[in-house]
Amino acid sequence: MLGTLLYTKMKLCDWSDFEENVAELIKRIERNEKASIGFYVIPVITSPAIHRKAAEIWINDKHPFNGSLGNILKIQHQTRYELLIFRLIFAFMPYPFYWLNCLNYMIKIGLK
Repeated sequence: MLGTLLYTKMKLCDWSDFEENVAELIKRIERNEKASIGFYVIPVITSPAIHRKAAEIWINDKHPFNGSLGNILKIQHQTRYELLIFRLIFAFMPYPFYWLNCLNYMIKIGLK
C-alpha cells in the first residue's frame, strides 16, 4: 500500500519522489481506493478531510456494517440530566450533613 510505503520512507528520511507519491496517494484516497491505514496518512498529508476519508475507507474495508444488531438507541436527554443531578447531590452531600451536625452540637452545648 502506498501510504505504508510513504510512511516508512519518511521514517527512513528517504525523500526521493516524495511529492509525486503524496499526490498519487491523495488521488487514490479521493477515488475511494484503500491506499493506506488511516494513521499513516496523518504525518504525510495535512488535510483533515483526507485524513477522515482515508480512515473511513480503511474502517469500511476492515469492519463493514453489520445490521444484525439493529439500530443502537441513543440515551434520552432527560436521563442524562437526572444522572447529572444525582451525581451532584452525592458529590456535595457530606457538606450539608457536616454543617447540620455542627449546628446540632452548638445548640446542644448552648451556643447561639
